Amino acid sequence: MLALAPALWTFVEVPGVEPTNTAAERPLRPAVLWRRKSFGTHSAAGSRLAERLLTVAATLKAQHRNIVDYCVYRPS
Repeated sequence: MLALAPALWTFVEVPGVEPTNTAAERPLRPAVLWRRKSFGTHSAAGSRLAERLLTVAATLKAQHRNIVDYCVYRPS
């Protein structure tokens, strides 16, 4: 713990560094709630699919892009 002490106080010494990790946890919250409501998946393949879909959804949301527009195939 003493070896990590300098990193624990970075927010005091560096302006603009938040004292919590709330911003990092906020995008994960929908995935956590989905897993809790659905009781997760029942196979490795289902877990991979859920991981990928939730990652795509979080990334597109962070980029302010529409998830449906990205996922729906529209031939040109």
